[in-house]
Amino acid sequence: MVQNLAQENLIRSYFLGELSQNEQDEFEKRLLADPEFLQTSRVIEWELLDDYVLEALSGSDRVNLESRLLMSAQQQRKVQLIRLLRLKSNASVFIKKRSLFTRYLGRILFTRYLGRIEAA
Repeated sequence: MVQNLAQENLIRSYFLGELSQNEQDEFEKRLLADPEFLQTSRVIEWELLDDYVLEALSGSDRVNLESRLLMSAQQQRKVQLIRLLRLKSNASVFIKKRSLFTRYLGRILFTRYLGRIEAA
């Protein structure tokens, strides 16, 4: 449990640009070598984007995310997808069950539609 929390914090720090260059290099090597770590990273990426859409990030985390992760068109399309899903659904249910929503989105929709998003 503690190891999972440390791993999630490491992944979050990576996406927010809080790691040194050496730590980023090690992180990226691990992404290539460990499929489970890659999947966990994708889920946390979606959670961060979901928090961004919900305006649940701190001011500094929001700025870091915008300057690092949201620079690509692909990431901006992911944000648009989350906004669309939230608009099309009962947002209050998903806000109460945020973790369930992002885990589902990260594990099901992300894996199904990743190729389409990346190809666009």
